[in-house]
Amino acid sequence: MTKTNNGIVASNNLKDISSYISEFELKHITTGDILIEVLEKEYICYDLYDIIIRIRDWVKMGVV
Repeated sequence: MTKTNNGIVASNNLKDISSYISEFELKHITTGDILIEVLEKEYICYDLYDIIIRIRDWVKMGVV
């Protein structure tokens, strides 16, 4: 669908999608890209951004 509709692939699983992205010359974004964009557009404040990043890190470490 992404190729047919000239869309964007949204995935953090770059290892699995990189060949597909390259083969079909698709645009792609990650969660990090989205967070930076909403911060830059001031949809969220830096404090909320920081909380989201901390929670993400805690989840990765198994704390939460």
